[in-house]
Amino acid sequence: MLEGLIPELFDEIVALLDLPDLYPLRLASRRLEQRSRAAFSILAFSEITTDLSRASISRLSRIASSRFAPAVLRLHVGDWGGHREKSPWGRDAPYGKEGHWPRLESGAVSPGSALAAEFSAAISRFPNCAAATVTDELVRIVRHPSDVGPERCLSSPDAAELVLRAYSSSAPGAPPLRSFRVLIRRDLDWWLPGSITAATVASARQALAGHLRELVLKSSGPEPDDWLNQTLDLATASPSLVTLRLLFGDLVREGGELVAGYRLGERLEGFAPPLEHLTLGGLAMREADLLCLLSQWSDTLETLAFYHMKLSPGIWTGVLQNLHDKPFNRLRRFSMQRCLDGDDRATTAFCPLWKARKELQESCDGEFEFRFSRTNGRGRRELHIAGVLFEPRRGAPGMGLGLRAMMEYSHRPSVEPGVTPPCAPDQDIRVCGPTSDSYTRWTGLGPEYRSP
Repeated sequence: MLEGLIPELFDEIVALLDLPDLYPLRLASRRLEQRSRAAFSILAFSEITTDLSRASISRLSRIASSRFAPAVLRLHVGDWGGHREKSPWGRDAPYGKEGHWPRLESGAVSPGSALAAEFSAAISRFPNCAAATVTDELVRIVRHPSDVGPERCLSSPDAAELVLRAYSSSAPGAPPLRSFRVLIRRDLDWWLPGSITAATVASARQALAGHLRELVLKSSGPEPDDWLNQTLDLATASPSLVTLRLLFGDLVREGGELVAGYRLGERLEGFAPPLEHLTLGGLAMREADLLCLLSQWSDTLETLAFYHMKLSPGIWTGVLQNLHDKPFNRLRRFSMQRCLDGDDRATTAFCPLWKARKELQESCDGEFEFRFSRTNGRGRRELHIAGVLFEPRRGAPGMGLGLRAMMEYSHRPSVEPGVTPPCAPDQDIRVCGPTSDSYTRWTGLGPEYRSP
């Protein structure tokens, strides 16, 4: 609420709140004063937003030095200096604009820079700020470090690295990071650094071990393998992790490149925190790796989502069979969207399931939701039900029935011509993808991760 105030006005407001002669006019008792101050603190400072510019970091320092510092619960790096109502196509300026960011020989931002040190010092004085989110809503080419000089502004990977460094600092009172979420759209800024440096990840592994409970990475770009490796390094050092969401590639455009995930099972072998929520997207995996991965959380997993995944032909049926037979007794929500069955054109579709939805919802004792997508078929674009979500009413027995229905009522439109005609969407069906109103429900990602 106060993000746009100039520092001088912010200081004046804080000073007025401390004037004793104003309180008798507005507050009836000391207790009411405390409640009013607490309500104001929560309203104004529970989430602070910064674009890492010089003025923005100065505001963070002023808040950190005030009595409102304990009210800060969440840090959001993603204020672009342009307003959505004026600039609906995303940001129009880079992170840390007009600052001074000297770099190491590796290209990473120097941790000894004055602005980086001030940012870390400010974060260490927010004792309750345990959640950090970095969002990059880039949908067009803007002024980046390569245009204006690498020492004057930051790339989005730079921003993520600065956040991790701040939480990994050994400063007294530094808050533990329990939730770290990053969305980086790298499809248009391909020339920027590709990931957080290994040194920062190493220090973060040591500092965050035992604290991190939510780790989310959604990244698009030509070199996402580094992101995957660094993210897994953070995940495997987090025995208390409850939520893990990994989505790669450009999930909006058809034909986006998928990331090879064949080493995912190998990297996470023996990694068995009490994981309750798992989302995987933009990955191409082997059946054995995926099943091995899922088996580690058969006793704890509550929600499972696959989004734009690719497996070998016929394997998705085996995955559904495994989930059915294991069983995953605590699983209460399962969804899959635009999942490829071997061929890049062979989207697993659920048109027969959609047509029989009324009878199946009653017999499976649960609720189905559907999404459609335009898939390739016999030389033309066709509409098919490419997404299904199921929530049982009676826990494991209902989930087993729902998974069985998905196995029996799925098809591959591009390789099974004539099995079923294209599905015409009705008012109950919405399009698959980050622009849909159910994106949060289907993937577990918040609204800040939806594409504009």
